[in-house]
Amino acid sequence: MEKDKFPIDKEELKNETKDTVDQIKDTIKNTDFKKDALETQGFVKEMVSNPIEAVKRAASGENILSKAIILIVLWIALNVLGSLTGFLPVKFEDKILHIIKVTIDPIVRVLAPALVILILNKNNKKSLITNICTMSVASIPMIAYSALRIVGNLVSGIYVIITPLHTALNAITLILIYFGVKELCEEEEDKNVIIKFAIVEIIAELTLIIVSKIL
Repeated sequence: MEKDKFPIDKEELKNETKDTVDQIKDTIKNTDFKKDALETQGFVKEMVSNPIEAVKRAASGENILSKAIILIVLWIALNVLGSLTGFLPVKFEDKILHIIKVTIDPIVRVLAPALVILILNKNNKKSLITNICTMSVASIPMIAYSALRIVGNLVSGIYVIITPLHTALNAITLILIYFGVKELCEEEEDKNVIIKFAIVEIIAELTLIIVSKIL
């Protein structure tokens, strides 16, 4: 592929990533976690009543980075707790490795599609921060599942209910990601949205597999 045909300039991508890291560092440093946690709780409650609108708000560039960070941190914490409560007797090294995997998983699930969208979104480019916030909001159903999984680890037999809920929450997440891609790319044609959505999901899943194999 010729350099000028690459959807986004590599130097531009590097600068965008650096700016994103700096913004995240500044946001974490200046975040009042107690205050922002309450605001995030309110945002999630609003999302439950109108999830697609919440995704659209994030994709519009609304400043919700602190909320997105709290959601990702919560997701990581729930995954780690779920792993600790659900361990079968295994070697200590395997436990540590599994904790590392479930810690990285939410970051990859948000960052991988956000980067792919940035690269695909040549004409109507949104910032990487906006993409990350949108993917974080779209992932709220899976964060809810992480919480349910802990309950399933602690309460015998409840997985009969949790398993179909996992399927439903995963489906809702995919729908929200679809609308997130549509809003971020500002696509009107459903065919184009479906193609970009498929690319985002395939690359995101491949990234997860590769990361899992590396660890």
